[in-house]
Amino acid sequence: MKKSVFDIAVIGGGPAGIFSSIFASENNASVVLFDKNEEAGGKLPITGNFRCNITNERISEDDYVGSNHLFVKNVFARFSNNDLIEFFSDLNVPFLKEGERYYPLTEKSKTILSALKKKMIENNVEIICKATAEEVKITDGLYEIKTSSGIFQSSAVIICTGGKSYSKRFGSGGGYKIAESLGHRPTFLRPGLTSFNETEGRFASLSGVTLRSVISLEIEGKRVFKESGSLLFTHHGFSGPAVMDASNRLAVSGKESAVISIDFFNGRFRDFDRFYDTLIEDREKKISKIFSGSIPSSLSEIIIREIKINADLKVGETKKESIMQIFRAFNDCRVKVKLNGNFDEAQVTVGGIATDEINPKSMESKLVKNLFFAGEIIDIAGDCGGYNLQFAFSTGYIAGTNARCVGKTTHL
Repeated sequence: MKKSVFDIAVIGGGPAGIFSSIFASENNASVVLFDKNEEAGGKLPITGNFRCNITNERISEDDYVGSNHLFVKNVFARFSNNDLIEFFSDLNVPFLKEGERYYPLTEKSKTILSALKKKMIENNVEIICKATAEEVKITDGLYEIKTSSGIFQSSAVIICTGGKSYSKRFGSGGGYKIAESLGHRPTFLRPGLTSFNETEGRFASLSGVTLRSVISLEIEGKRVFKESGSLLFTHHGFSGPAVMDASNRLAVSGKESAVISIDFFNGRFRDFDRFYDTLIEDREKKISKIFSGSIPSSLSEIIIREIKINADLKVGETKKESIMQIFRAFNDCRVKVKLNGNFDEAQVTVGGIATDEINPKSMESKLVKNLFFAGEIIDIAGDCGGYNLQFAFSTGYIAGTNARCVGKTTHL
């Protein structure tokens, strides 16, 4: 098996690994990137429904879960969303803005990937695909990386292997084993940005139905999350952006189950009096028709049946107490849920290498010299909306920049 020596070795060819290699290879530092797949890119081609929601106008540590919010703040102080947009502008990649989300103007993820690969080639990054890193150890002051394609040496190593999400295609979790062999400890690992399973099966017949709603997550009686978004009913429970964001909070809590409160009015009626006054304007309308055009009839039929209200009654014939029941049932529909535990259906991994073992200013290990981390392998997970790609790129920039300094000064 051949041996080759580089300044920096990057393990993992996803967004964090690609960005790490680009910035590590500035000023003629020699960089090799290993990726176990047939081509580098990781999950980048499929993000944002293949449109590549690359970042968000509003970035805050509150959009992330993990063991240390200050860590996130330090990361974005060094490479922000504006820095990312400027980087791609320099690569002649224009953006389209939808609300607070940024996409390439082409709305194709391959636009982003092509620009990044071109930059890697310009910087002479050696890309070795179908190369799984099997072992990393330190020998005579250099890192020795044993891969399925040979044995390589470097002065610094950046681990960007991602997590366990999309486990069948991407997330083997191999990076955690390498980190453990070097003295690091991953925290608990759970699926994130995933769906909820409904434990009672009340809405199983509504699979495919969608509507905008306000989702609140309660864990052991305490509300920990609230967000408005598109709610999707599935065969097993619920999905949609707000649900997936809520799933991160349940995952990081370590609990198996929780209660979600759904406001099917999506905040339109904040109190009963407003709802009642609106309803009573059309006294002749049947209860079964009061939500026509705003809430799917298949959903309203289930809820009205559950609270045992006669749907054939007219509004004017219905007692105010019954209308109060209707209001509460739709304004605060409480459902018991469990986290979907399938990593292959999760978009991110909650948990990872503990942030108290990583210097947020450099992404260097506090335990092992010249070892760096970037991306999903770190114990930070973001919400839907470009937050995870931004974290991958930001940590990749920091790791690559600092590893380059190490590699150039210590290479023998």
